[in-house]
Amino acid sequence: TLGQWRELAVAALRGAGPLAPGLIWNAGFLLWRSGTSPSLETALEQADFSTDAALEAAVQTLAVQQGMQTADYIHPGRLAVSGVSAGPTFYGIFRVLGRERVQRRIDRFLDSLSATP
Repeated sequence: TLGQWRELAVAALRGAGPLAPGLIWNAGFLLWRSGTSPSLETALEQADFSTDAALEAAVQTLAVQQGMQTADYIHPGRLAVSGVSAGPTFYGIFRVLGRERVQRRIDRFLDSLSATP
């Protein structure tokens, strides 16, 4: 059921349960392959979180500066912060959670990657 899946997803974000190894590996690969996480964190430190449009402009600017596509940031960023690769808009998730929570979740996610053998 959806409730059971939610419990598994939340557990995986905490590094527990049967989905955790797959989540960590897949997200780690995406972050490593795109090389975006530190750049995304830097952009978020300076971004305006008041509207989805302001966040979108910050990510688009970063993507252009790095010679990348916004999708290179959106997919790994959403996965790192929410634990899912699809769902509500990337910008909406980040705006609702706010800068501090987003940064804590990204930091926790990256810590979990470095703790995985």
